[in-house]
Amino acid sequence: MLPGFVTAYRDSENFVHLYFYQGLKDNKPIYANIDLSKIGQKYSTERHSDNSVDFKFFEKRIIKLNCKLIFENSGEEIYETLEI
Repeated sequence: MLPGFVTAYRDSENFVHLYFYQGLKDNKPIYANIDLSKIGQKYSTERHSDNSVDFKFFEKRIIKLNCKLIFENSGEEIYETLEI
């Protein structure tokens, strides 16, 4: 088992990033993919070979992000507030 997680950080150019890894349990994802369709911000994505995703937001004034993580199998939800 590799636990999933989400974190946020600001890079050296002051852009805010949201880094998400779904996690793995019995070779299946723990969390559902992140859906940013309603975020209202412009961003780019970088996918990595481990299926993690780094979202880079072009709005530099972001000070916190609210995330809802949904377990892939049960639909149970966990809420995270990430302060930058």
